[in-house]
Amino acid sequence: MSEYTENAAWILTSVSRKRVVRNSNYYVDIEFRLQRRANFALFTLIAPLMALAFLNISLFLVPVESGEKGSFLMTIFLSYGVFITIISDTLPNNSAQTSVFVVLIETLLCLSVLSVVYTVIQARVASSIGHKRCPIQCLITLKNRNQVAPIENGGMPPKVSPVYTWGMFLKQLDSVLFFVFLVAVTMIIGIFFAILLRHVNVADYHDDSEPPTTTRVFPIPTTASG
Repeated sequence: MSEYTENAAWILTSVSRKRVVRNSNYYVDIEFRLQRRANFALFTLIAPLMALAFLNISLFLVPVESGEKGSFLMTIFLSYGVFITIISDTLPNNSAQTSVFVVLIETLLCLSVLSVVYTVIQARVASSIGHKRCPIQCLITLKNRNQVAPIENGGMPPKVSPVYTWGMFLKQLDSVLFFVFLVAVTMIIGIFFAILLRHVNVADYHDDSEPPTTTRVFPIPTTASG
């Protein structure tokens, strides 16, 4: 190990050796255990992806009448495509194992697709029947249910009561979906990090008197071999 130099992508965690007999000849098998340095992937891939996932949730805070909701969502959707392109260029062509990080990106991409579909339907409904009465009354808040109409015309109640339109329904549906997607993204990210921590087994360098320890810190397949 006097000739060993530190590597920027890997850490040597353990080295083991054993003598074996094969075909009446003695051989020495030397096994090196490597641990991936996760800082590069953490700050260049995972952290931006987490920020992009929560940025996708803020879509439901953009008013549909602003006209910027669709373009904002398509920009986020294309950003996921850029992430998939970057990851596919670094991963080997292996169908036997699937990277946990790729599964995370695909899951968040599916949520983004659902957001695109919802935004398109919302824009269509808002432009066609947004001013019409909405028969779905389940999202009316208690404030709207118990609202007292002002008395006008000499103490007589108004002839026309406030109408609950499709536009009002879509605004309240945005608020509900904001919290639903927030919980979903938080759970997905929590499961992802739980899987990572389950595979973490940091081992110090040991000699051949100790059994070899398998270390897997960041479960993303790599093109390196050996």
